[in-house]
Amino acid sequence: NVKLASLPTPAPTPVATPSATLEKPYVEIKTTPTGFLRVRLSPSTSATEAGRVQPGDKLPLLDSKSGWYLIKVDLTATSSGWISAQYADKFE
Repeated sequence: NVKLASLPTPAPTPVATPSATLEKPYVEIKTTPTGFLRVRLSPSTSATEAGRVQPGDKLPLLDSKSGWYLIKVDLTATSSGWISAQYADKFE
């Protein structure tokens, strides 16, 4: 039998945060009334929804256009999409 007290205590492992490894520019999704944010195929509320991202998600910023951010995202329909800038903080 091994006594737990006799084992060396491992050093605490630092927790990697996405922002530490994500290069700028990027966006962080803010809290939304729906609990998610729609990713659209073009910068318009009438554009087709390609998928959704969650508050707290940090995603690479590819471009911006009048109140919209083009983000890199891994969705079935596309590898990038537009989100409303109103619901994201930009880090440059």
